[in-house]
Amino acid sequence: MTEPTGHTIDGAPWEEPRSPHLPDRLTSMTPWVLPFVLVAAYQVWLMWDGQPTEGNLAGRLGYWVDALRFQFMAIAPVLFGVALFIRHPDARSRLPQVATGAFALLLQQVMRLLEPTLSPVFVALTPESNELSFYSPAAEAYGLLTTVVGVFGIAWLARGLSAARRFEDAVRVTPIAILLVAGAVGSSALSLMALIGVEVFGPPVLIAGTVLVNLLATLAWAYLFVVALSGWLAREEPRVAWALAAVGAGLALTLRLVAPVMEFVPAPQDLLIRAIDLLALGALIGFVLLVVAFAMGLPSTESVADAPDPMPDPPAVTPRGSAAG
Repeated sequence: MTEPTGHTIDGAPWEEPRSPHLPDRLTSMTPWVLPFVLVAAYQVWLMWDGQPTEGNLAGRLGYWVDALRFQFMAIAPVLFGVALFIRHPDARSRLPQVATGAFALLLQQVMRLLEPTLSPVFVALTPESNELSFYSPAAEAYGLLTTVVGVFGIAWLARGLSAARRFEDAVRVTPIAILLVAGAVGSSALSLMALIGVEVFGPPVLIAGTVLVNLLATLAWAYLFVVALSGWLAREEPRVAWALAAVGAGLALTLRLVAPVMEFVPAPQDLLIRAIDLLALGALIGFVLLVVAFAMGLPSTESVADAPDPMPDPPAVTPRGSAAG
C-alpha cells in the first residue's frame, strides 16, 4: 500500500500498518513456477528415498556424490524453469518461446518419472519378444517420444533466446554453425555404424529412430550454443549469463559430438571409459552453468533506449523585431 489510509489527531495523513503477511518476494512470484518446484522437489525426494539405510558414512556420501553426478542432469532442466519464472514472472507474455521450452523440458521429466509406472502397461500392449526379452515396442516408442519432447524444449529455449536479443550480431558465427552441423551428422553416422554392429540392440526401425532422435538432440544443443555465443559476442545483457550459457551448452554439446567417436578410437578400453567419464562430468558442469545463467536473469527483457540524435535540428531563426522574436 502506497497511499495513506488514515489521519492523525491533527488531521495529518498517515499510512496504517500492514497486518501479518508473506514476504513481498514470495507474493510477487508467479504461480507458474509451482509445477517446476514440485517436480524438482519430487526428484530430490526420490534421491533421498533411494539412499542406503545401512552402511557407514563414507558409503552414504558416495551414494550422494553418484546421485548428484548422474541424476542432476535430470533435475537441471526443471531448474531452468524455476530460475526463469523467478527472475521473469511475466515470462509467458514477455518470453513466450523460452517459457514454452521450459514447459517442454518439464513435461519430458514428468514423462520420465511416469515411465516405471507405465512400463507394465507397455509390455501388456506389446509383449516382449522371445529373442529380445528386454525389448518392448511400445516402451521403446515412449522412450523416443520422451527424448523428442526434450529436443523441442532445447530448441524452443534457443529460439526464444534468439528472439529476445536486442543487438545485431557483432561477429558472424555462420562458419561455426556449419561446422557443428557437419560434426553432428558425422557423429550420428558413427553411432549408426556402431549400433549396426550390435545385433542384440533391436530391429532396424529402433536403430534408425534412435539415431535420428540423437541427431536432432545434438542439433538442438548446437543451436543453443550458437545463439548463446552470438548473444555474448553482441554484448547482450546480462553478458556474464550469456557467456555461462554458451560454455554450458558447449560442454553438453561436446559430450554428444565426441562420445560416438570414442567407439572407433584405437585406445585401451579403460582409457576410453575415463575419457567418456570426463566428458560426462563436463556435461554436468554445463547443466550447472545453464541453471546459473537463467538464475542471473538470462535473457534481459529491458528495452534498449534510443540513441540520441548526433546532429539535432538547429533552433528556428526569426527576423529581429518580428512577433516571434
